[in-house]
Amino acid sequence: MKIKFVRCLLECVCALVVLILNGCNDNNFESIQLLGIWKEKYHEKEMVKSISFEKNGILVYTEKPDTTWPTVIDFAGTYATLHYAVKENKLFISGNSSVSSSNEAKPFKFCTDYTINGSILSIDSFSYNGGIDNTFIKNMILYKQ
Repeated sequence: MKIKFVRCLLECVCALVVLILNGCNDNNFESIQLLGIWKEKYHEKEMVKSISFEKNGILVYTEKPDTTWPTVIDFAGTYATLHYAVKENKLFISGNSSVSSSNEAKPFKFCTDYTINGSILSIDSFSYNGGIDNTFIKNMILYKQ
């Protein structure tokens, strides 16, 4: 009887320790849902945007020509490595952007709403350089890969 009680007590203590450690972890449930690659559908626009959310808080944005069209535009695309965090159902994005008129890097950060509905990610407002050289993309719709 005592062995069962001690065993049960140890299991409870271990479970409590795991819960406490997970509570201290920045990778909360909201962040875990975002992990992976999200892309626009092919054969809808000339360019296809994608965002990869990594465990370490890195967000990789790419925009490249859609090669499913008979004629593909002559543009190498855009690539940016940013940082992200998720808090209270908001997506916080930051990074450094080069201003085209100079070689100076300017830090930026912004916050946006987002929703995940099954395999569809909707980001209210997004910019790979914080709107410094381009406008924000409004209501970006991406699909889980």
